[in-house]
Amino acid sequence: MLAAAVFWLAILPSVAKIPTVRAHIDRMQAGNVVTTAKFYTELNWEPPTGPVWR
Repeated sequence: MLAAAVFWLAILPSVAKIPTVRAHIDRMQAGNVVTTAKFYTELNWEPPTGPVWR
């Protein structure tokens, strides 16, 4: 649990300072994507229809 806290509070913020990661975050925010709240479980998604979906 402590390792997860260190990763979340220390390592992830430092990764966001890497220029390529920062550029990606800036592009996402410019496209009105809230990068701090991007949970894939909350995205609207419709499964494909037809024989592909099994």
